[in-house]
Amino acid sequence: MNNDALDQILRDWLGEGPERGRVEALDRALAATHRTVQRRRWRQSSWPARRFAKMNTFTKLGMAVTAVVGIAVTGVTIAPRFGGAGTAQSTLSPGPSSVGKPSPSPNSQVLHVWTTNQSLAATIQRQDPTDSGRYYWRAVTYDQIGFDVWSQTSSTTIMREPDTQLLQGLADTVDPAGLHNFTFTVTPGEFDGPTILSPATPVKVKETTRLTYVGQTGYFAMLERDGGSGPYTVTALTQPPITARGQLGRAELQAAGTDYPEEVKALYLQVAPGSIGTNARKLEDKIRAEAASSAPFDLANQIVTELHSSTYTYVTDVRDLDCATVSTAECFATHKRGFCQYYAATMAVLLRDLGVPTRIVDGFLPGTVDRNGTETIPMSSAHTWVEVYFPGHGWVMFDPTGGLPQVEPLPSR
Repeated sequence: MNNDALDQILRDWLGEGPERGRVEALDRALAATHRTVQRRRWRQSSWPARRFAKMNTFTKLGMAVTAVVGIAVTGVTIAPRFGGAGTAQSTLSPGPSSVGKPSPSPNSQVLHVWTTNQSLAATIQRQDPTDSGRYYWRAVTYDQIGFDVWSQTSSTTIMREPDTQLLQGLADTVDPAGLHNFTFTVTPGEFDGPTILSPATPVKVKETTRLTYVGQTGYFAMLERDGGSGPYTVTALTQPPITARGQLGRAELQAAGTDYPEEVKALYLQVAPGSIGTNARKLEDKIRAEAASSAPFDLANQIVTELHSSTYTYVTDVRDLDCATVSTAECFATHKRGFCQYYAATMAVLLRDLGVPTRIVDGFLPGTVDRNGTETIPMSSAHTWVEVYFPGHGWVMFDPTGGLPQVEPLPSR
């Protein structure tokens, strides 16, 4: 369904006024947008005002949904649920909070249906076609974790000229010694907004960019193009192949300790009041008891092991769960069903409560790479995972979601 047709459905419904409801018209609007919720989620959460033309109809729908808070529609109450215990289950988020702002403050709403879309998100050409690395493609990170929404705290956006060091002078800069220089060119498909995709630590882009960070010292939030379209080229620092010298291993992370910078603790250890209920607490106690040690790496590794077990079921529709008044983490700990947002939120909240700095990441799973080094990523690979901070090593990714292809394990040495 195109935007004009959806506009007409909304006009039909709004013309009757929210008092009368016109349930059938709103149902048609919900059905028409159901297939695009996941794709549009990126535009809602992080794309600035100049993308408004491509998503204005969806924003109108969000505004319409917000207007009927408290009205039951086909057995589901539709209401915005930002930051606290909401009273509704909805497949849609309200309109994007960043529209009209020169420096957007992204947020990501936890959904109740994870839709798939097989259209092409992007193709990525590796400069070295023999590079066999399997990379998760990060788009945005979140330091603030609410009941069912994630956001960035007091973010700052700075300009970076082409081919300059992106993270120079910021806390998230890394020592390149022992790391792998990975250069690639992204050709956008459906994922054609300004957000730049990159694994690990992006260090250079061959065009002017806007870098957004959180905190005073500078922790990565997202990277965007400053205008322009078509392909873009990035160089990132990644871990070398497992067989290479200098590869980060379990032993190094187990010995990393807990001497965290004060700002890391301030940004990445906060747990929203009420996020951990009875069942999330029981799960946390189980993790603590079964972990190899109290070292942050062992706690993180044990959570991944637990959530990958057959106790938890990956499903893409959780509208039947009674979770209206609890956090995402408590919902998942109680029902043990959900998709990547539920797995990641649970891991992040529990680790923070255990004293381990963690942030949530939105991006894409690794795609399929052909013999020429061209990687194809469909929109259905949109994914959420976590990154854990280790003193002396920075951020290390963990994917707690079961039932999906997983990141390569760290060497045990």
